[in-house]
Amino acid sequence: MMRKRVPVLLLAACGTVLLSLQLGCAIALDLLNPGVFSVLGLDPAAISGRRGTVIINFQNNTDGVAVFYAFESADAIDLTIDSRNFSAEVAPGESRNEVLSCPVAVLSPGSLSAAYAFQPLAASVVSGTGATAVDYLGTPLLDGSDFRCGYVIDVQLSGTGGNYTLSVRVIPG
Repeated sequence: MMRKRVPVLLLAACGTVLLSLQLGCAIALDLLNPGVFSVLGLDPAAISGRRGTVIINFQNNTDGVAVFYAFESADAIDLTIDSRNFSAEVAPGESRNEVLSCPVAVLSPGSLSAAYAFQPLAASVVSGTGATAVDYLGTPLLDGSDFRCGYVIDVQLSGTGGNYTLSVRVIPG
Protein backbone atom coordinates (compact mmCIF):
# COMPACT_ATOMS: atom_id res chain seq x y z
CA MET A 1 0.00 0.00 0.00
CA MET A 2 1.22 3.36 -0.93
CA ARG A 3 0.75 6.34 1.33
CA LYS A 4 0.31 9.81 0.02
CA ARG A 5 2.30 12.45 1.78
CA VAL A 6 0.78 15.84 2.29
CA PRO A 7 3.32 18.49 1.52
CA VAL A 8 4.48 20.50 4.53
CA LEU A 9 3.80 23.73 2.67
CA LEU A 10 0.13 22.79 2.25
CA LEU A 11 -0.19 22.04 5.97
CA ALA A 12 1.45 25.35 6.85
CA ALA A 13 -0.88 27.24 4.49
CA CYS A 14 -3.97 25.57 5.99
CA GLY A 15 -2.76 26.34 9.50
CA THR A 16 -2.20 29.97 8.62
CA VAL A 17 -5.69 30.25 7.12
CA LEU A 18 -7.30 28.68 10.19
CA LEU A 19 -5.30 30.90 12.54
CA SER A 20 -6.21 34.06 10.63
CA LEU A 21 -9.87 33.05 10.68
CA GLN A 22 -9.66 32.61 14.44
CA LEU A 23 -7.94 35.96 14.92
CA GLY A 24 -10.29 37.62 12.45
CA CYS A 25 -13.33 36.46 14.40
CA ALA A 26 -11.78 37.69 17.63
CA ILE A 27 -11.08 41.08 16.09
CA ALA A 28 -14.62 41.27 14.68
CA LEU A 29 -16.07 40.41 18.09
CA ASP A 30 -13.85 43.01 19.76
CA LEU A 31 -15.20 45.68 17.41
CA LEU A 32 -18.72 44.83 18.58
CA ASN A 33 -17.62 45.24 22.22
CA PRO A 34 -18.29 48.83 23.47
CA GLY A 35 -15.26 48.58 25.76
CA VAL A 36 -13.00 48.67 22.69
CA PHE A 37 -14.19 52.19 21.91
CA SER A 38 -13.18 53.33 25.42
CA VAL A 39 -9.68 51.91 24.90
CA LEU A 40 -9.48 53.94 21.70
CA GLY A 41 -10.51 57.10 23.60
CA LEU A 42 -14.06 57.21 22.23
CA ASP A 43 -17.18 57.40 24.38
CA PRO A 44 -19.71 54.76 23.25
CA ALA A 45 -22.54 56.88 24.71
CA ALA A 46 -21.51 59.79 22.49
CA ILE A 47 -21.78 57.54 19.46
CA SER A 48 -25.18 56.00 20.22
CA GLY A 49 -26.61 58.53 22.69
CA ARG A 50 -28.12 57.70 26.04
CA ARG A 51 -31.74 56.74 26.26
CA GLY A 52 -34.12 56.99 29.19
CA THR A 53 -34.78 59.74 31.68
CA VAL A 54 -33.33 61.72 34.55
CA ILE A 55 -35.79 62.74 37.25
CA ILE A 56 -35.28 65.91 39.22
CA ASN A 57 -37.32 65.95 42.44
CA PHE A 58 -38.04 69.26 44.19
CA GLN A 59 -38.81 68.79 47.91
CA ASN A 60 -40.10 71.76 49.90
CA ASN A 61 -39.42 71.31 53.63
CA THR A 62 -40.10 74.95 54.51
CA ASP A 63 -42.91 76.97 56.03
CA GLY A 64 -43.88 78.63 52.76
CA VAL A 65 -44.70 78.05 49.12
CA ALA A 66 -41.51 77.61 47.10
CA VAL A 67 -40.85 78.10 43.42
CA PHE A 68 -37.82 76.08 42.31
CA TYR A 69 -35.79 77.07 39.25
CA ALA A 70 -33.55 74.74 37.23
CA PHE A 71 -32.16 74.24 33.75
CA GLU A 72 -31.02 71.44 31.47
CA SER A 73 -28.83 71.37 28.39
CA ALA A 74 -27.96 68.70 25.84
CA ASP A 75 -24.41 70.09 25.51
CA ALA A 76 -22.20 70.85 28.51
CA ILE A 77 -19.80 73.04 26.52
CA ASP A 78 -22.20 75.02 24.34
CA LEU A 79 -25.24 75.87 26.46
CA THR A 80 -27.02 77.38 23.46
CA ILE A 81 -27.71 73.85 22.16
CA ASP A 82 -31.04 72.39 23.33
CA SER A 83 -31.12 74.25 26.67
CA ARG A 84 -34.19 75.17 28.63
CA ASN A 85 -35.12 76.70 31.97
CA PHE A 86 -37.97 75.21 33.96
CA SER A 87 -39.63 75.84 37.30
CA ALA A 88 -41.92 74.09 39.74
CA GLU A 89 -44.18 75.59 42.40
CA VAL A 90 -44.26 73.35 45.48
CA ALA A 91 -46.43 73.74 48.58
CA PRO A 92 -44.90 73.38 52.08
CA GLY A 93 -44.14 69.74 52.93
CA GLU A 94 -44.75 68.61 49.34
CA SER A 95 -42.60 67.54 46.40
CA ARG A 96 -42.85 67.71 42.64
CA ASN A 97 -40.90 65.98 39.87
CA GLU A 98 -39.66 67.05 36.47
CA VAL A 99 -38.81 64.23 34.06
CA LEU A 100 -36.00 64.99 31.61
CA SER A 101 -35.44 62.89 28.49
CA CYS A 102 -31.86 61.76 27.86
CA PRO A 103 -29.43 62.76 26.63
CA VAL A 104 -28.96 65.43 29.28
CA ALA A 105 -25.37 66.71 29.40
CA VAL A 106 -25.79 69.25 32.19
CA LEU A 107 -28.52 70.11 34.68
CA SER A 108 -28.60 72.34 37.69
CA PRO A 109 -30.70 74.28 40.15
CA GLY A 110 -30.68 77.89 39.04
CA SER A 111 -31.26 79.11 35.51
CA LEU A 112 -29.64 80.39 32.35
CA SER A 113 -29.86 84.04 31.43
CA ALA A 114 -30.81 85.24 27.94
CA ALA A 115 -27.05 85.20 27.19
CA TYR A 116 -26.83 81.58 28.52
CA ALA A 117 -24.90 82.57 31.65
CA PHE A 118 -25.53 80.61 34.87
CA GLN A 119 -27.83 82.34 37.35
CA PRO A 120 -27.65 80.89 40.93
CA LEU A 121 -31.23 81.77 42.02
CA ALA A 122 -32.58 78.26 42.70
CA ALA A 123 -35.72 78.96 44.74
CA SER A 124 -37.98 81.68 45.96
CA VAL A 125 -39.94 81.07 49.17
CA VAL A 126 -43.02 83.06 50.14
CA SER A 127 -43.89 82.68 53.83
CA GLY A 128 -45.27 84.79 56.67
CA THR A 129 -41.97 86.67 56.83
CA GLY A 130 -42.15 87.69 53.15
CA ALA A 131 -40.32 86.48 50.07
CA THR A 132 -36.82 85.02 50.33
CA ALA A 133 -34.46 84.17 47.47
CA VAL A 134 -32.29 81.05 47.85
CA ASP A 135 -29.18 80.59 45.72
CA TYR A 136 -27.56 77.33 44.63
CA LEU A 137 -23.94 77.49 45.79
CA GLY A 138 -22.75 74.38 43.92
CA THR A 139 -21.70 73.85 40.34
CA PRO A 140 -23.92 72.52 37.56
CA LEU A 141 -24.13 68.71 37.45
CA LEU A 142 -22.44 67.01 34.49
CA ASP A 143 -23.45 63.76 32.86
CA GLY A 144 -20.85 61.05 33.34
CA SER A 145 -19.15 62.59 36.37
CA ASP A 146 -22.03 63.76 38.61
CA PHE A 147 -24.99 61.76 37.30
CA ARG A 148 -26.05 59.34 34.58
CA CYS A 149 -29.22 58.69 32.66
CA GLY A 150 -31.61 56.86 34.99
CA TYR A 151 -30.56 58.75 38.14
CA VAL A 152 -32.76 60.88 40.41
CA ILE A 153 -31.56 64.35 41.39
CA ASP A 154 -33.15 65.28 44.71
CA VAL A 155 -33.24 69.04 45.41
CA GLN A 156 -34.35 69.79 48.98
CA LEU A 157 -35.19 73.17 50.42
CA SER A 158 -35.26 73.32 54.23
CA GLY A 159 -35.65 75.94 56.96
CA THR A 160 -38.11 78.38 58.49
CA GLY A 161 -38.60 82.10 58.97
CA GLY A 162 -36.52 83.25 56.02
CA ASN A 163 -33.47 81.15 56.94
CA TYR A 164 -33.39 78.53 54.17
CA THR A 165 -30.83 76.08 52.83
CA LEU A 166 -30.76 74.20 49.56
CA SER A 167 -29.18 70.77 49.19
CA VAL A 168 -28.73 68.54 46.16
CA ARG A 169 -28.43 64.76 46.39
CA VAL A 170 -27.77 62.44 43.44
CA ILE A 171 -29.45 59.03 43.72
CA PRO A 172 -28.26 56.32 41.32
CA GLY A 173 -31.12 54.67 39.46
